[in-house]
Amino acid sequence: MCFSLNTDDVVHSGSSLSAASGVIRDGKGNWILGYNRYLGKCSTFFVELWGILDSLNLLQKQGYNEVIIQSDKLKVVVAINNSKPEGSNSVRE
Repeated sequence: MCFSLNTDDVVHSGSSLSAASGVIRDGKGNWILGYNRYLGKCSTFFVELWGILDSLNLLQKQGYNEVIIQSDKLKVVVAINNSKPEGSNSVRE
């Protein structure tokens, strides 16, 4: 079964304090789990990356190996796509 990962980032404009959060849903759109993580001072780019990494770790610990990552940050998508290690599953565009 394929899962969908939606992440969100929050960075306070005055203090630059940030948090990452996300929701994981099954292939039918049913909520599986949600999470959040305080990150301290961090840019929105790194907050989004941390959110994706945390979600992927949670899915892996649950034994799931298929996921669709949805992000509204083009820079993050490009960075992930460009850093794909050799031998990994392909990234769908």
